[in-house]
Amino acid sequence: MNTAELIASRRMTRKLSGVLQQRMELYLSCLAGSFSPVNVLGKYINGQGKANVSNDDLAFNLIQERYSSLAAEEPFNLKKSLSAPVDVYSHSPGLYKFSYERVIEDENAELQVFDILSPNRWILGYTGFDLRDFRDQVQQRKAIEGNRLEDYLLHYLLMCQVMESNPKLNTLLSDLNIRVEEVRLAGLGSMPFVMLTAEIDSFLPEDSVLLEVSSVSGTNQFEELIDIDSIKEQPSKLRLLVEALL
Repeated sequence: MNTAELIASRRMTRKLSGVLQQRMELYLSCLAGSFSPVNVLGKYINGQGKANVSNDDLAFNLIQERYSSLAAEEPFNLKKSLSAPVDVYSHSPGLYKFSYERVIEDENAELQVFDILSPNRWILGYTGFDLRDFRDQVQQRKAIEGNRLEDYLLHYLLMCQVMESNPKLNTLLSDLNIRVEEVRLAGLGSMPFVMLTAEIDSFLPEDSVLLEVSSVSGTNQFEELIDIDSIKEQPSKLRLLVEALL
């Protein structure tokens, strides 16, 4: 990949990634009610004492156990347990960009750490609980915009439980060519997160290209590139289902 091809691919990737995120956010806004923690915790949420949700006793016990286990671990080290009623500050789903580190050895045998941004993967959480702020909380141990570390921990756990409790929601997203999976993120221990992936292919150029770009731009931030051909070949899950029945 030469310089001109790289520039063109990066420009197209950013355009397509923006469109993908807009569509993803549209889908989530239409399904917003399905992501509310009230759907699983019912009366255990502060202010929802009259909510009638089946199995909310079991759901609360489960998230209480998960919270207690994770809170006591590195890197959180929280001592306070989760008790009812639970304070929930957001009920609307939010998308947060997924990135990861890649370590490359340069020509001087020195290790360069790159921050790689994905154009087609997002972490699903709740509005007001940005993933970057969560990481900052863990590092700084300081509340951000009034939200404490335990609030971030709880709200991301709630999203995992909402998705686990609603298989139909997972099926619907899959039909929209959105893959749902549970992942762990570097620096955040064994904390589970829900990742949404638009099912198109993306890739990183060769390490030598990243090193060259870094030497010119002065930054070690890079974005995976979307494989345009994979979009043309991407089948609709719903179309495949219908074809299988014919």
